[in-house]
Amino acid sequence: MGKRKKRPYSESLAELPLHWYGPVDPHLREVILSNKPLPLVMLDGACGIRQQAIEALDHHGIPWKINFVGRSLSNLWRAVEAGLGVTVRSSFDQPNSISKVNSLPKLGSLRMCLDRNQYQLKEVQQQLYDELKQQLQHYLER
Repeated sequence: MGKRKKRPYSESLAELPLHWYGPVDPHLREVILSNKPLPLVMLDGACGIRQQAIEALDHHGIPWKINFVGRSLSNLWRAVEAGLGVTVRSSFDQPNSISKVNSLPKLGSLRMCLDRNQYQLKEVQQQLYDELKQQLQHYLER
């Protein structure tokens, strides 16, 4: 993935592997994967995950086109489920209506960080930060 701008008060929580995802329906997934160029479902705007997906496809000489652009992760999942294309995400909060596609190029990972805007937090802020960090780590361990 592209270089992430270093934040002075950022704590890395996890490295989440990225995967290609398509619909659960094997026939629909096969139709999508046989399309040339490969239809992609991506988030709107500049996205490091999108860039990593495109670079992997280009590196392997796989033609692609962005078939759907969503503004939220739920839009993305619905578009993939409907058969509009494949997408790249981590398995963090992946719905059961889509599945991994292992026949496309390998991808890197996504670093999950918890950022704050100052080094020293007030007591209440620190408690909230600690609780948020604990909940995220618990969720990531599942």
